[in-house]
Amino acid sequence: MRPQIVCHFTQLTNLLRVIAGGLVQQLAHSTMERLRWLISLEESPFTLNEHYFTSNRETYLASYRESRARPVLQPQAVQHTYVHREGISQRGTSTLSAEEAALSALASLGYQIKAEDLKKLLPSDEYEEELIVMAEVRAYWQVSFKARTLTLNPKLLSTKPYHPENHR
Repeated sequence: MRPQIVCHFTQLTNLLRVIAGGLVQQLAHSTMERLRWLISLEESPFTLNEHYFTSNRETYLASYRESRARPVLQPQAVQHTYVHREGISQRGTSTLSAEEAALSALASLGYQIKAEDLKKLLPSDEYEEELIVMAEVRAYWQVSFKARTLTLNPKLLSTKPYHPENHR
C-alpha cells in the first residue's frame, strides 16, 4: 500500500478511538450515576414480597439453629416399635439415622413431616437474636437479589437514556 493511504487509515482509526472512548466514558459515567441511585434506594430494607421473605427467613433460621444445636449424627442400629393405625405393633432393628427413625415413627402415627421440618423443633439458644438477624439479612438478600438484580436492575440500566444509539 502507498504511505498516503496507510496514513489516511491511521488518522481514521485514531479518530474512531477518540469518539468511541468518549462515548464509553459518557456511558460509564451515566451508568455509575444510575447505580448510585439504585443503591440509595436500598438504604432502608423493604420488600413487598413478604411471603417469600418470611419463608426464606424461617428456612435459614432453622438451618442456623441446626448447625449450632446438633452434632453430625452417624447412622446406627435403632430399636423401634411401629404402631400402625390398626393398633398392630411391630418391633424391629434397622440401620436408620436418628432423623430417619423419628420421621418413620411420626409417619406411622399419621404425621406427614419432612426432614427439614424437624429443624424447626430445635430449642432456641443463647444467640437466638443473632441467629434471627443472620436469617433476616440472608432472606432479605435472597428476595432482593431475585427481585432487583435479576429483573429490575438490567431493565433500569437498559432504558433509553443509556442506549448508545441516543448518543450519536
